[in-house]
Amino acid sequence: MRIYLAHSGEEDIRKKAKEIQNILEKYTNIFCVNPFDSGATAKALTHLWDEHPEQRNKELAEEIVENDLDNVEHCDILVAYIEEPSLGTAMEIFFASRMFGMDVYIITEFESPWLISHGTIVKDINELLEVLKLK
Repeated sequence: MRIYLAHSGEEDIRKKAKEIQNILEKYTNIFCVNPFDSGATAKALTHLWDEHPEQRNKELAEEIVENDLDNVEHCDILVAYIEEPSLGTAMEIFFASRMFGMDVYIITEFESPWLISHGTIVKDINELLEVLKLK
């Protein structure tokens, strides 16, 4: 199963998302696509965006978005980790649910109607594992 792991780009959130990825990938046949470090393209685009703010423009932004959406579309489900609101994560949830018809699971404490209508909210990784019938 390919899981797109949506999350914001803040460093502490990236670390927590990586922990979730490591837990999920302990299970047989699970591969997580992390938008910030899965594949050479994602790593290069993330590096440009993070380390070279003078290069931030519409073209780079569109390349990042298209790469992310292509990765979302080629996954089986989307798992989002939301500790604080994130525009990119919200858009990935919307596209996965509405445009690609994917199952979406959201690890968060927020109870937004938008999140509830586009996915299944779980409180932590343990609940996610139970919902996915991995535990």
